[in-house]
Amino acid sequence: MGKARELIDRLKAQYRTDKAIEKARGVRTVVIPAREQHEGHLILHLTLPWKCLHCGGPRGEPFAALSYDGSRRLEVHSWINPCGHVEKYSEIRDAIRGNRP
Repeated sequence: MGKARELIDRLKAQYRTDKAIEKARGVRTVVIPAREQHEGHLILHLTLPWKCLHCGGPRGEPFAALSYDGSRRLEVHSWINPCGHVEKYSEIRDAIRGNRP
């Protein structure tokens, strides 16, 4: 039991370190739906510059949220931008694919 606890503690410490490094670099890793009709399991893990797509201001802190595609729910990340701009998941997918001006 002691070795398992040590491993868990090391993994938690590494996770906290990774998140602190991301924050210092101005990026965050989040989970969003891979497409509009995600069927409850199609996700994207993305490391994004933590800037609003609309104005370049900072994004809010990510939190756990649910995406509902009309038939199934999916646990994803969401955030509230201090600037007030709402970023749709479709806009983020377009931006990472280079389909955004």
